[in-house]
Amino acid sequence: MGKARKALEICVFTGTALAAVILAKPAHAQIVPKPPTDLSYYVHSGDTGATAQKLGCEQANFDNSRNHASFVILDFGAQRPNGKGTYLPGSTVFWSNAADESYALHLAYGYEECGPRHVLILAAGTNNDGAATNGALGGIWGGLVQAVARQASARGYSHVSVQGAVDAEPGFGSFRHFKGWEWGDRSGRGYVSRTTALLDDYGSADGCPQALGRIANLKCGNGWNVPDEYNAVWGWPPNEGTPEIYFDGCHGSANQVNQWANVSAYGRRYQHKGMVRFVAPLNQGNCLNSGASWREFRAALARDSVAQVMRFSSQMITR
Repeated sequence: MGKARKALEICVFTGTALAAVILAKPAHAQIVPKPPTDLSYYVHSGDTGATAQKLGCEQANFDNSRNHASFVILDFGAQRPNGKGTYLPGSTVFWSNAADESYALHLAYGYEECGPRHVLILAAGTNNDGAATNGALGGIWGGLVQAVARQASARGYSHVSVQGAVDAEPGFGSFRHFKGWEWGDRSGRGYVSRTTALLDDYGSADGCPQALGRIANLKCGNGWNVPDEYNAVWGWPPNEGTPEIYFDGCHGSANQVNQWANVSAYGRRYQHKGMVRFVAPLNQGNCLNSGASWREFRAALARDSVAQVMRFSSQMITR
């Protein structure tokens, strides 16, 4: 990761492999094979602790069989305006913060109990959907991430590291609201006030330039711009990115491959932190499958001279 980035400061992994395998910043850009594709999940109303435990065990077995660490996002949906929990993705089903925490911990337990030889990075995710996104809610989410990490550590889940995640999309809400959610505003002190854990942005770059390498027009959708997207995935100290690479212009959709490559190119040209070192491309297996998502995104980054190592490949699953 970046020079001063403290990835997973609430790391619950007690050995040295995490620092060596996951956190080390590559000395230079490399061309590496596509890593195994890890599954992330929209949490479903029918899910239980047993569901999460099973998913964790399956991930441990998968990692052992592929000899690779993993990165998994649990998307708990939008926060309720009063901060007491979340509405699960695509539904009006409400889960309390305690239920969200319990589900994440069950997945961590399932991973730990199935003999892992690698490390799972487990990211507890919400989104910026709605005008209710503010500093108070950001602080609550930071507190939730902190609580999951501390409990996982106390229970001895030594092969699991916990961090935060947010599906930040211009189409969901303004950049001002998102910035307040992370850094604080009049309503509260934001995500960063409650935790030092990384925050992974697994959202989209709605409305950003789609012509590869042409970033003279920095405007994106809903008042966002390319510098805003850069901050959300790399520019701000706790942030990293697992961007949506669902579409490449297929079926009349946006070319997310080029949109996110342009965000990285902007950083390389104009920001002291340079290009974005993305964690993984995120796909849903529709227009682009995991292989195509990886190949097209890496190729777009390379064509604009921002080739890099992406340590993971990720697919978001709706069950």
